[in-house]
Amino acid sequence: VVHVCSALGVERSPRDVDTAASLLTSRGLTAAPVEFAARPREARCVVAQTVDVHHGYKTVAGDVLPVLRGLNLELYAGDRIALVGRNGSGKSTLLRIAAGLVEPQSGTVFRQPDATIRYLEQNPDFGGHATIGALAASDLGPADDPYRVDYLLQQLELDPDLAPANLSGGEMRRAALARVLAPSPDILLLDEPTNHLDIRAIEWLEGELQRMRAAVILISHD
Repeated sequence: VVHVCSALGVERSPRDVDTAASLLTSRGLTAAPVEFAARPREARCVVAQTVDVHHGYKTVAGDVLPVLRGLNLELYAGDRIALVGRNGSGKSTLLRIAAGLVEPQSGTVFRQPDATIRYLEQNPDFGGHATIGALAASDLGPADDPYRVDYLLQQLELDPDLAPANLSGGEMRRAALARVLAPSPDILLLDEPTNHLDIRAIEWLEGELQRMRAAVILISHD
């Protein structure tokens, strides 16, 4: 991986290592995992922040049920944050606000303008994609590496030519993971990512997240 990065004329940043590893895998070669030493939090930049965020939902009776009250959160590059709490306590709502899918009723949400954000929801929509390969590549940007899709599908033991409609619960979860991990995002929001995964897939996901420098907010009962 180091030699490939050098040949490409790039430094050993996590994204470049992902690119090099994907390239090697596509050529039938293997690359040893690279661990990156965590820098102190104060030495890293803030990639997202919420200030005094309030949000709630209307009940059948017409009252407002608050789920987030005065939420202040700073997310630094490389952070690993786990959200725990009972069902209905606002965990998924927080991720959807962080992803920009829901506007809070009050408060401020800041995201680094150039930061890439990917959100894995509990029940992702696979509509509009004829194959798993097309689904996994659907969130790639112009600067992203298409070889990483091949690498992820191989690691997750998924046939890129399979139709999403024919997938089992575990295969659907693995396909959804491939889609959000493929762009090597700066901010990764995962809502119960281990649902329907077997032990082998869970252990693979743990290792993949450890190798990424993305800031991760994760909800899990596992």
